Amino acid sequence: MKSIFLSRAIAFALLFGAFFAQAQPRKRALLAGAGNYPPASGWSVLNAASGVQMMRSTLLQQGFQDNDILVLTDAAATRAGIIKAFQNHLIQQSAPGDIAVFHFYGHGCQVPDDNGDEIDQADEAIAPYDSEKPVAAGQTRNLIRDDELSEWTARLREKAGASGQVLVLLDACHAGTGVRGSEDAPPGAAAETHSLLKNTTASGDAAPAPMVAFFSSAPQQKSLEITWENGEKCALLTWAFCKAMTRVRPESTYRGLFEQIALLITAKINKQTPQAEGALDMRVFGEKVAPPPLYFNTYISSANGREIRLRGGLMHGLQPGTEVALYPPETRDTATLRPLAKGYVMDEGAGLIECRVALDRPLTAEQLTPAWTFITLRRFNGYNISIRLAISDPVQEKAVRERLASMPSVRWGDENPELTITSDKDKHLLLFSADSTLVWKTDYAAAPPETALKALQDAIGNYMQAEFLRDLEFDGTPYRMDFDARAEATASTPVAAGLTLRRNKDVARLRVANRSPKTVYYTILDIDGANKVTVLLPPEGRSPNEYALAPNESREHRVKFDTPGREVLKLIATPVSIDLRPAIASRGRSTQGRTFFENLFSDTFLWEGDQRGPLEAYKGNEAGVETVVIEVRE
Repeated sequence: MKSIFLSRAIAFALLFGAFFAQAQPRKRALLAGAGNYPPASGWSVLNAASGVQMMRSTLLQQGFQDNDILVLTDAAATRAGIIKAFQNHLIQQSAPGDIAVFHFYGHGCQVPDDNGDEIDQADEAIAPYDSEKPVAAGQTRNLIRDDELSEWTARLREKAGASGQVLVLLDACHAGTGVRGSEDAPPGAAAETHSLLKNTTASGDAAPAPMVAFFSSAPQQKSLEITWENGEKCALLTWAFCKAMTRVRPESTYRGLFEQIALLITAKINKQTPQAEGALDMRVFGEKVAPPPLYFNTYISSANGREIRLRGGLMHGLQPGTEVALYPPETRDTATLRPLAKGYVMDEGAGLIECRVALDRPLTAEQLTPAWTFITLRRFNGYNISIRLAISDPVQEKAVRERLASMPSVRWGDENPELTITSDKDKHLLLFSADSTLVWKTDYAAAPPETALKALQDAIGNYMQAEFLRDLEFDGTPYRMDFDARAEATASTPVAAGLTLRRNKDVARLRVANRSPKTVYYTILDIDGANKVTVLLPPEGRSPNEYALAPNESREHRVKFDTPGREVLKLIATPVSIDLRPAIASRGRSTQGRTFFENLFSDTFLWEGDQRGPLEAYKGNEAGVETVVIEVRE
């Protein structure tokens, strides 16, 4: 009896273990490669079979089981064969939590859009073994369009569920957006839709599996095979993916993986731009992680390794003097990690989307190329302005030029000036913006020259301050706010911009909502069409402490406007209350403020002295800024 009982126990354990193993998430892949196309197809021969086997070996090294990887090459990689394998091997067999990979290596093309869901009026398509190269409009024999792939992946994501993961790699010409579908587009909509970005399944019952797609090229580009040292050919995306996977660590994400892929491809050839879409902030074949903090990639490095060029510039807060630090890729917590190097943004070469950085120590190309660069200390530089003088009276011109010499932020220039100072036959001084709008005017002859020149200086300063504040934004702020406006009597849907109101008649309802996990204080600045800056909220007689919102709390304010033109409203969100009214009353000469933003705002008045304007260090998390634009008419 004992031996029988033991045998039954062992059998039960084995059976239970088998069921348990089947219940575990599985990694499943479909690898399709078409290379030896029939001569009549019009497609050239590719080394797809070898590339697919390279991909298979890479996935085996990542824990995929041999019987869970289905390989279709050449005659097996027909349209019908790929459809059947995708349905039976991936969709039907996938269960919640599973990881699924679809890889295609072959030709691709663009064909006329057949359902109006593409802005460029072209669908991207991959070419199975039995397809034919289109030589005339409408010829699409046996191609697989992006719309079809979108539908397949949507069903696959639904089967894998929110805890699963789907990875698509298309190594073909015109691959970019190759899994873009039309299921979200209304009939006749001339717009692109990304099914991989949807957060619900077709049934709407549950969230789908997050999806990542890597494309070998942009939609308008060809994808290339190159010959390697051993004389064998391989397409670039397949090669780069397999090579980059050898460097993957447990903490690696698809974002970091794609950066490595892009570096490998662009190092080989500059005519092919790989692309990525989807949930990039997931660990490779692992769980979702938080998006990384704002970082920048190295663009060009100098020969001595002490100077780099970043893919970021003034538009991203990289002002001259901003301090940065370089870390290995995938670094998300810099608190306990020593940087590879530190540096600062140089004045020379500071552009909108690029900048030059001087490092405190040399780094090798291997360190520089993949590094993530973080901002450690920001700088706000004063607003510089280009002015052209077009005054016919030489005495008057000399007086203006000498008066404005006390404003170091003014640059003289005749090409594309932001402001032009001129005079009329009655010696009125006039100030025009670049779009020929009259900004300011004074009677130079009637008033003492010193008074007129002081008024001109103030008008330029007001313009500079208004422009600085209109453009002011903070990157990476933790103080997230919703800020929108609607006309009280004419609309019910909030409009973030473009709202038009009648002066002193229509009422605007401003809605403010706190989307941060902590209580946030807020104030609203108003910059009107005459470049006058005022504090809209809190009004006089009210305490800034009253303007606070708990997490997820919202509030509405009713306001009217009395000045025609464009009103730019800037909502400033801070962790403590701030009061900007003393700075306006004293034109920046008030006592030192309690907070960073109070001091920054006071500094915007510094055109009246001998300073360049606001120059302040900040870490990037002191405030949040949201903007609403309202047109006010008579």
